[in-house]
Amino acid sequence: MREEGWTCSECGHANPDVRTCERCGVARRWVRDPALDLPPRPALAALPSFWLSGLHGVAALAGALLLLRPETAPWLALHPYVQGVQTVLSAAAFWTTLQKAATERLFHRVALEVPDRVRTGEELPVLGEVVAYGPTSGVHVTIELVENTYQRTERRDPRLPAFGTRRRKPPVTTRSDRLGRHRLLSGGRLRGRRAERFEARFEAPFPNDATRDVQADLLASAYDAFAWLVPGLGDAAENLRNHGGVWARLKVRVGPFTRTVERRVIVWAGAGAGFRIG
Repeated sequence: MREEGWTCSECGHANPDVRTCERCGVARRWVRDPALDLPPRPALAALPSFWLSGLHGVAALAGALLLLRPETAPWLALHPYVQGVQTVLSAAAFWTTLQKAATERLFHRVALEVPDRVRTGEELPVLGEVVAYGPTSGVHVTIELVENTYQRTERRDPRLPAFGTRRRKPPVTTRSDRLGRHRLLSGGRLRGRRAERFEARFEAPFPNDATRDVQADLLASAYDAFAWLVPGLGDAAENLRNHGGVWARLKVRVGPFTRTVERRVIVWAGAGAGFRIG
């Protein structure tokens, strides 16, 4: 099947069904799908996340050294439990910021578009956009719909009697349930300097009452108070505070490095006295 003629956007010449412009030689596919005017790929040294990953890496190594050999610097050593928490959080922050630096060099833009609110049972469209600085192979793209809730599981000491004892309020834990998942690209190739769009559709779930918890907010505030001392504790507080709700999630992975973008969607059901929102 032959295509119709086309007009060159560079010189304005009307061409028949040919691959290149007869006047200036510009390719037809270039005219119909031009490359974006992007800045060059940034160097690692120009990325703040790269230097931040180095800072967290040094903190993790120092924490591990003080945990194993506290006599090395006794004036800096903390309680073994606190030192262990600091080391683990610093190592997690190192890997997170290193992934951010690596993906910032690969992708100019990773974005997610979802409606602000949707009624239960209706279709929920999710649109992801990925723009790479250059041709990139081995790319995996996944779009998920996740429901995050707070849970309280009461655990009683079996050594205590079942009745007549004062029970403590169970601690809050977080839970994530994947409601749907679409793998849109598996080890594929992005052309580079062009917007690649990926679309997935889900059914909006029923609102859940466990998307907010006062104890989680209080615990996040306690984390914030010590964020200056333990690297990564501020991020943990932010994640705990904003955990609950229905979230659309776009994951772009190249090798061991993953870039994740999330957007919350407000789901609602009913009307009047039976109105629910989550």
